[in-house]
Amino acid sequence: MQSHELAKFITETMQGLWPKWSPGKAELAIWKKALRNYDAVITLDAANLYWQQGGQKYDKPLLSKLTGYMRDLSRRKKGQTRTVYTITGIKNSSKINYTYVAFVPANITPEFISGLEAEALHNAEEIKNLYKYEQCIIQQYLELPAQETVAAEKEEIPF
Repeated sequence: MQSHELAKFITETMQGLWPKWSPGKAELAIWKKALRNYDAVITLDAANLYWQQGGQKYDKPLLSKLTGYMRDLSRRKKGQTRTVYTITGIKNSSKINYTYVAFVPANITPEFISGLEAEALHNAEEIKNLYKYEQCIIQQYLELPAQETVAAEKEEIPF
């Protein structure tokens, strides 16, 4: 964010949400330094989210809380949270589904996929043993894009 955007954000948004907060020059300098590398939209969204989720109870905002929301929103913008696999437990002809959701980075790598596969196998084994299922079926919803798969396969072929 630009310096004028930061000043406007602090005076209009933050002091508008926390009217009793009156930061001094040194505190403003710390806030500006902490917020300057973030996108204006993410910063505003984080302030609104922070206020809505309990921040309104306090007389002044905490910089650490706001930047925590900002980091979380930044990660969500770069990737997304979505269903990556389900495990279906089968017992006496009845089926029960367990859905697993994970944060998926913008650049899906073969290592990420193999980590999910290992996690799914581990979770299926635990569910099978815990609930005494006859069988557990894993259905994965996340795949590598075709070009990345081809490149990964080429690397694994010994010459």
